[in-house]
This record gives sequence, structure tokens and C-alpha cells, in this order.
Amino acid sequence: MKRTTVLLAVAALCLGLASGCSTARNTWKDTKKLYKEYVDTDPTIDLTDEGITDPALQKLARLFGPVDQRLEMFIRVYYTQDNPPEAEWCEQLLRDFPWLSGVAVVNKDGSIRMQQPLIAMRPLEFGPILDNENRYTKRGLAATASVDDMGPIIYVGAPFFENNEYAGAIVSWFEPRNIVEASPAPDELIMLQPEAVLWPAASSGEGAGQGFLSANWAEVLKTEVQGEIQAGGGRYVWQSRYIGQMPILYLTQAPAGNEAKAEKAAAAETGQAAEASITEAPPADAGVGQELPPETVTPPPSF
Repeated sequence: MKRTTVLLAVAALCLGLASGCSTARNTWKDTKKLYKEYVDTDPTIDLTDEGITDPALQKLARLFGPVDQRLEMFIRVYYTQDNPPEAEWCEQLLRDFPWLSGVAVVNKDGSIRMQQPLIAMRPLEFGPILDNENRYTKRGLAATASVDDMGPIIYVGAPFFENNEYAGAIVSWFEPRNIVEASPAPDELIMLQPEAVLWPAASSGEGAGQGFLSANWAEVLKTEVQGEIQAGGGRYVWQSRYIGQMPILYLTQAPAGNEAKAEKAAAAETGQAAEASITEAPPADAGVGQELPPETVTPPPSF
């Protein structure tokens, strides 16, 4: 009797283990399947995705992209210098970014340590850009813009330190007309900051300019980085970016009719070119021994 009981118990145990193993195997298969489907997925590139399909935004991106790329590269270089630069650094900065009009090293009391070129082509006012000490002490950039008889000018300031104390600002300045030359159609691009039109499009009249400035940009920019505005009887799309604490807005008039179709065609051609660049094999020596474009060269550090 005891022997029969023991055999029955062993048989029941074996059946239980067999059932458990089967359940474990099924669970493991399900786990691997879920992991492959949702965690370790095979990457794919959808080359048919059109991305931005609005002809107005396509036009704006095409016009302001090359301009903003120059500005972004300049800002990245500017962030790297927090010591009083030597003359060589300033010379290199002007060579790398030829759209700059000049650069100066200015003490926080307003006295100029160094300026290149020594004689500016227009009157300069460093007071407003130096009034951003609260940003400079936190190692932040600052920017200001003004308009005089010679047109708009933008100042960009970056702090420098001595003995780990804020000592002054490296101030660069440029005229917007010099940087918008990078756009494939500068006449169709508008550049402004909330208080002044910095680059008027040839097709935008006085009414449009006033319409741009009448918008409550301070409130709009609290929640939006892109949008539309009606001005001078036309519809314009805009995109914002910041230089330090100062917003810059790029605008262009929304295309209509045949122009909208042309923008879509141009966007399609751009997409096809991008696809070709991905699928084509690069040359064997691509990137070897080639110098970076001038605007990507970082000025040498000062010692």
C-alpha cells in the first residue's frame, strides 16, 4: 500500500513538473516575441514621409534655413570663449564668419580693451549690450538690436571672466543684410525682432512692416514658436529663435496658386536629393583630409 502511494505521488509530481515546464516554455516564447516587437525592434526609414506638407512652411524653411545655420554656428563658437581673447582669436572669428562687421573686448565699465576693425564703418553703442550683467554673471549670452540712419544692427555679447569673476563682454555686431545673403531668395525673407524690422522683404510695403510690429509678440512668444500673421493685406508665416534673451523672427508671405504648387515641387525635389544621398555609396576617401567649411572652424583658444 505504501509503495503504491509513493509511486502515485512521484507520478503526480512528474506530471506537475512537465506541465510547469510547458508553461515556462510558452511564457518565455511570448516574452521574446513581445521584446522583439516592442523593445528590440528592427529600425526602418520611411523615405516616403513628406514631412512638412504646408507650402507656406516649406517656403519659409527653404528661405531661412541657410541664414539660421550661420547664426547657430556663430553662437556655438561664441559659447566656447570665456577668457579675455587675444587679437588672434578676434581675427580668426572675423575670418570664420565674414558676415560679422566687427568684434570688441569691452570691460564691464564700458572701456574698450581691443576692437577689430579699429575704426568702425558706423557709430557703435555698447551701452545697451553691457546692461545685461545679470545674464553675463551666469555665463549667458545677450543680444540687442537697434536701427539708425545707416540701418539695423545687431549686437551679440558673451561674458569673459578674470579670477572667476565677471570682467566684461566680448561684443560682436553685424548688419542683418549681410547674413540674409545666405538665403536662396533674400527678397522674399523678412527678419525682425519685436521692436524693429531688421530685414524687410522687397515685396512687403510700409503697411506690412507696421502690421508686424503691432502684434503683441511678448504674449505670443510665451506659448508659440511658429504661426501666422495678417499684415498689409497679406498672410505671412513666421518662425522664432532666440539669440540670448532676444527673440528673432523669420517671416515670409504665404504662397498661393501656382507658387504653392512650385513650393511643393521644390520640396519634393529636395526630398529626392536627400534620399539619393542616403542610398548612394560615399566615395572611398570621403571626409579624409578635407578641411571643415570656414564657418565651422573654432577659433584657437587664448592662453
